[in-house]
Amino acid sequence: MVFESIISRLRLDYCIKFFLSLFLLIFISRAEQSYIGSAHCSHLIPVHKYYFFL
Repeated sequence: MVFESIISRLRLDYCIKFFLSLFLLIFISRAEQSYIGSAHCSHLIPVHKYYFFL
């Protein structure tokens, strides 16, 4: 019973992190698209770093 609750909690945590990272990917990609052609493009952090740190 204890292991089942831990596993279900880990699965829920993984799903939450997955959807959060997906939302961040969409948000950051749209922000990068709005900055295309401007001087701030070089200061943006790559998207994959956000994805792996979540």
